[in-house]
Amino acid sequence: MAPPVLVLVGAVILSLLGFGAAFAIESIFGVPREMTYNTPLDLLNLGGHVIAGGLESLDGWSKSKNFTQIALLACGAGAAITALWLLYRAVAVHGRKQNDDRSYRPNRRIPGAIAVVRFGRWLFKEKWCLIPWLIISAIPWLCIYFMGFVLILFAGIPAIGYGIANDYLHGWIVDAEYCAPVSSREERLRIKASDVASRRKPSEDARLTPCLSLWKDGVLIGEGRHVASTDKYIILFDPVTGGVNLEPANGVTIRLKGMSASELYQLIDRDNTED
Repeated sequence: MAPPVLVLVGAVILSLLGFGAAFAIESIFGVPREMTYNTPLDLLNLGGHVIAGGLESLDGWSKSKNFTQIALLACGAGAAITALWLLYRAVAVHGRKQNDDRSYRPNRRIPGAIAVVRFGRWLFKEKWCLIPWLIISAIPWLCIYFMGFVLILFAGIPAIGYGIANDYLHGWIVDAEYCAPVSSREERLRIKASDVASRRKPSEDARLTPCLSLWKDGVLIGEGRHVASTDKYIILFDPVTGGVNLEPANGVTIRLKGMSASELYQLIDRDNTED
């Protein structure tokens, strides 16, 4: 199990990323960020948008030509630096063997040279004794730099979360072509048996996003693409009108909204054929 400190640090970082995602929702959909979270758990949930977007970005970057070129360049640079370092070490060792340590002999004509050299050698041997002095002297400066780092970290992490979540929300909610399919048991078994997803070409993959319909007392009160949820509100986006609805979560029945899996795949294949 992870130490409690690491768990706490991870929770704080994920909450800060979720705070950045709340800013992204406010920027894209106009929902005040205070209404996108109600508890720290809501911030952790919003941080999932950042994680999903970050994994997508990393996957795309790792498959790009630029990453391959950078990886090869880094490998070549590391090999060159290692070769130069080994060559330098070989020349230095060879030079010390031939030098007979004459370069370290002080000029006896300089007053006090021998004493200075002896003191330097003694200080070098006792260098570990200087560690307490160095540490105690550096504490005030370390405190200043540490507090500055913390301030930058607390300001920078939400900014990173905002950027990643902004791209993710645009790509997977606003720009998504279809709602996620609603499959019956027979369709799920048939799709798994035929392995339709693995036979589809990557260029034909369509972005699917969860769509919800909200019911209360048997009456439809709202529907749209799911953006985020708290224990008080459910945020839905209507791609047709561009409207954003905040529906109270109290006493609401949530149903998935979308076509069946077979109909959706046929529609996607037909659209790709027409294109």
